[in-house]
Amino acid sequence: QGARDQLSRLVDPELLPFLLKGHAVRRRASPWLLACGWTLVTLAMAGPTWSRVAQPLYAKRAAQVVAVSMSQHMLARDVTPSRLDRTRYKVRDLLAANHDGLNALIAYAGEAFVVAPLTSDASALNELLDALSPDTMPLDGDDAAKAIERAVSLIHDAKVGGGSLVLVTDDADADAQAAARKAAAAGVRVSVLGIGTLQGGPVPLSDN
Repeated sequence: QGARDQLSRLVDPELLPFLLKGHAVRRRASPWLLACGWTLVTLAMAGPTWSRVAQPLYAKRAAQVVAVSMSQHMLARDVTPSRLDRTRYKVRDLLAANHDGLNALIAYAGEAFVVAPLTSDASALNELLDALSPDTMPLDGDDAAKAIERAVSLIHDAKVGGGSLVLVTDDADADAQAAARKAAAAGVRVSVLGIGTLQGGPVPLSDN
């Protein structure tokens, strides 16, 4: 019908019938257009909203720090094959038990050193553990209190909201016990895994 109206303004009435063929039809909306329109109306009535959802920077997983004594005493062989070798076995078990969480490794003697910060790659810590020995420590000693303080700092810096420390050693003096109580007050649970026997044993030195 629109074409007829436009042509009627341009063509003489006598010629118009010869230009037009067929008959006028009424357009009908296709079914898929009706379906799309109905979907849009339904969504508009539902009132959906889009917004950003804050994602936590740190996953909430168990944080475990293992602090291992590397004093010369750990070379004693009152346990088989030695205190140091038994320590490696135990630490591997601790890391495997927390394989879904975060693990860190600290070695200490006269000073405490972070071997690896909190990480989800427990296998990498096993490799670092094998490389540790009393000879790698720059200062001999057995200062467990410093290891506990360093572990608390690691957990707090990672912002994991608390965690646990396992101290693997053959001795924990009064300073270490005081540091453990302070750590507990800060939300870090301290456990001690003792290595060795009450009778002790000789420490083999390089000069036999």
